[in-house]
Amino acid sequence: SCEVEFANKQVNDLLHGRANPEEVDKVIKKKEARKLREEEEAQRIKAEKEKLKLQGRPGKGEQENYASFCKFCFREFEIPVEKCAICSHATITQAERRAELREKIEELKKKRSERAERRKKWELWQKTKAIYWKKTQTNYTKWDYFTDSEEEDELANAAPIVPKDDPNFKAMERDIEERAKKRKEGRARAEELKNKGNQHFAQGDYKRASELYTLALEHSKDYKSIYTNRALAYIKLQKFKKAIADCDRVLEYIEVFEKDYRSSFDLSFKAFIRRALARFELGELEGAARDISEALALDPRSEEAKRLKAEIEKKQKHLAEKASIVKEFENEEAPIDIKMEKMLVEKVLGLDDINEEDLSRLSEVMFSTREMKTYFTAKGGLAKLVTWLGKGRRVSHIVQTIVEGNLIAIEEFESKGGFRTCYQILQDFLAKTEDARGIDDFENVENVCELFVVLTEEETIRRRLIEQYRMFAVFEPLYNVLMPKFRDEHEALSSLLALASNLCVGSPAFRRDFLGLIDRALRDFEEVFRPTASKFLRLQRQICSLLANLLNEASFQERLLREQTLLTLIAVKLDLTFDTKEKIVSKRYISFVECIFALFANLTVIIIENPGRLSLFEGYRLPQRLLPILSMDKSDAKYTTILQRGLSIISRAVSYTHLTLPTIYSV
Repeated sequence: SCEVEFANKQVNDLLHGRANPEEVDKVIKKKEARKLREEEEAQRIKAEKEKLKLQGRPGKGEQENYASFCKFCFREFEIPVEKCAICSHATITQAERRAELREKIEELKKKRSERAERRKKWELWQKTKAIYWKKTQTNYTKWDYFTDSEEEDELANAAPIVPKDDPNFKAMERDIEERAKKRKEGRARAEELKNKGNQHFAQGDYKRASELYTLALEHSKDYKSIYTNRALAYIKLQKFKKAIADCDRVLEYIEVFEKDYRSSFDLSFKAFIRRALARFELGELEGAARDISEALALDPRSEEAKRLKAEIEKKQKHLAEKASIVKEFENEEAPIDIKMEKMLVEKVLGLDDINEEDLSRLSEVMFSTREMKTYFTAKGGLAKLVTWLGKGRRVSHIVQTIVEGNLIAIEEFESKGGFRTCYQILQDFLAKTEDARGIDDFENVENVCELFVVLTEEETIRRRLIEQYRMFAVFEPLYNVLMPKFRDEHEALSSLLALASNLCVGSPAFRRDFLGLIDRALRDFEEVFRPTASKFLRLQRQICSLLANLLNEASFQERLLREQTLLTLIAVKLDLTFDTKEKIVSKRYISFVECIFALFANLTVIIIENPGRLSLFEGYRLPQRLLPILSMDKSDAKYTTILQRGLSIISRAVSYTHLTLPTIYSV
């Protein structure tokens, strides 16, 4: 070797005197040092390799080039180790990992088989559910039915590991990954379309909203919240059966695949209350009552559900009363007074037309009792009145007497075309020239508006009127005609503003439309509050009520606070009202004060939100102007609303300003 040859050369050189012994020693030592360093470096590299083997490498245990595997941090070890150097958990052997993978694959196969079976059962259920009545509660178990969401969510969130050397397993893995990706993309697209649908819904374009929700469901058919959204859009479009079908779908999913309704609390509540509303609109009161009970069981404090429950119960009560009264009137052994009332009803129903004399008698005699009005409605009397309305007969006040507070009568009036006829009367009035409009025309407008006021007191009817008729389209031109004539036509204008006030409660769209003419209206309202004559009291009251309801629009709040002249004129009316005890005893003055207090109670809520506005309490001298209420008889029920609203204003003034009760009393 080279080293042997080098050593022989060094010896020969020393023997023949060709080399210095010291130089030879240096060369030898240098060579030995280099060799030692090389050995140490080799040892270091070997040690590092051993260390790396102990730490393992990232992997899923899919191949056969390892001895031990950690399933907690997914590391493979080339040498057998008992514990993972990274997480300290016990490892398993390659054979154990392979067995584990195969077991997982068998589970996946089993799930897919079960899913196929569930699909068959689900499709069978979907085909037969329309044939057999299905109550809301079921005893079906989760595994008995199929839905895309159940398996797809599992596969999307899991990352199944399969041996790479098995082509069947690789195909399954690719299928799972592709399905998860496709589902994720579909969900994202559905979310996008849902948001667009929500925007159109907020704008009142319910038809386009329902179309976008339908498109969204094509991308993600198990997106349950889209069904409840579409159900509400269908309700707005009067497509009640479709709304019920969407709510059914959501509740069926929850019943089958979740523990109970509280597992999807918000969706369950929405599905129940919207199905209840749709059934209520269709007259399916028993089903509506069951649904609203389920909704209240989920959220007993929901005011929306409580209101709908009250409407359902009210309608059920009216139906029961109607059936009882009809039975009583048609009983051959009924008392003589009942028989006389029945004969009178039948006589009116036999008339083809009605003159002013008969109309007067009809108003005074026929509808003197609730029983007569109910029987008249049950025998088709409202259809007769709608016909007379269409002929220009002044019977709207009679209709008002019959339908007030009676949902059954209101719906009967609507079904006979009453809403449409009344709307047409207002349009016909507007079509006339100013010279052609007589006193009777203005009186007829007043009566029709008053009828609409009564109708819109019922929440479901108000909602229906707003959604089916363009009420602002007739309101604005009527306002333009009546406001300039308010000194003469204050009663008709009062009725029109009362209707607007009711519509503001149920329709943000109507409020926003009204705000389009608010600048002119506020100037008009100033003029209305300047006269002191009591004949304008009702008109002034309706303006206060309307302004109070418009304050639900945030954009109007700051606008009204800047109207210091108008608000001062309104506040001064309190001084004039409280100047004598006789006025505050009067029902019309009590109602007037209630509306002023409603306006200022709403304003004080807005005032206290900004410290910069607190001076308005003193500017309008609200606490001082309200002091007379403290002398009212607190045990008298007619003063309850005034006391509640007035004391709330005073308490806010004391809580948020430097004013104190002694200060207020001393003024």
